[in-house]
Amino acid sequence: MLRKLIAPAASAALAGLVLAAPATAVAPEVARHPSKAPGSSLTVTVLGLPSKCKGRVAVSGPGGYRRTIRINHTKTLHKLTPGFYRLTAKSVQTPLGKARAIERTRSLKVRVTANKGGRALVLYVSPGTS
Repeated sequence: MLRKLIAPAASAALAGLVLAAPATAVAPEVARHPSKAPGSSLTVTVLGLPSKCKGRVAVSGPGGYRRTIRINHTKTLHKLTPGFYRLTAKSVQTPLGKARAIERTRSLKVRVTANKGGRALVLYVSPGTS
């Protein structure tokens, strides 16, 4: 079952779906107050971990933004300043051993826009799975 879950997700990650949508025009009010932009959110999805294990993803971005999130499936960070964010997936301990994000999704640069926000996919592999 895990193989069926990982295979489509891996091909999606490799197809470049980890980067956010291109920038769009910004309303004047949003341009004056970029941190209050309505769509300035980043949705992070983690796949490949056992159901009771949470991935650890460090997020850094504009204005010194730094946060580490613990996530099992999907988490959305809201009220972000538009710009580029660096996501770094940390290894985590699972009942099967230490799980690591696949190299392609271990370190990501994601663009968060004022209107569409941003999205990222982190794909973990646990020992004993392929």
